[in-house]
Amino acid sequence: MARETLDINLNIAGEYISLNNIPFAEEAILRQAADQINSAWRKWSSRFADRSALHIMARVSLLFARAYLVQKEANGNVDQLLSELDSEFDRLLTSTGMPED
Repeated sequence: MARETLDINLNIAGEYISLNNIPFAEEAILRQAADQINSAWRKWSSRFADRSALHIMARVSLLFARAYLVQKEANGNVDQLLSELDSEFDRLLTSTGMPED
């Protein structure tokens, strides 16, 4: 049987990280995430050259945590809107006498 996972190595901010048993479908997104982190790391490292590596990583972490929370809230709003639309469609179908499934 063919293997469905793989082991990958990533370099994030100069630290090598080994990840085991990663589904093939997740490899690309993990590599993109590492690239984005490294890009932010380089930007903040040059902007705050007098700060520690821990300080830079704290800034990078905050950047990504903020993006995650903004997206999470946006997704919640979409879920709520879809639920409201579904209810409205049900109401319209019922009020027009059209058969429901």
